[in-house]
Amino acid sequence: MVNDFVQPSSQLQFSKLTFTHKSANRVAHELARLAFFVKQVYWAEEVPPRIEHFAMDYVRHLVLLS
Repeated sequence: MVNDFVQPSSQLQFSKLTFTHKSANRVAHELARLAFFVKQVYWAEEVPPRIEHFAMDYVRHLVLLS
């Protein structure tokens, strides 16, 4: 899968690819899982209930860092 991104990005003048483990970005990971298992998802103005607690944990983490 990584090669699918490396080859096209080599054609860009400026690009940088880095690995981030899913635990470093749990909200994005859970959204990706939701999209994989649920074929049609519509999200407008509110966080999907299944993701809400991950998003709130992330916000709490940001508040603690500041």
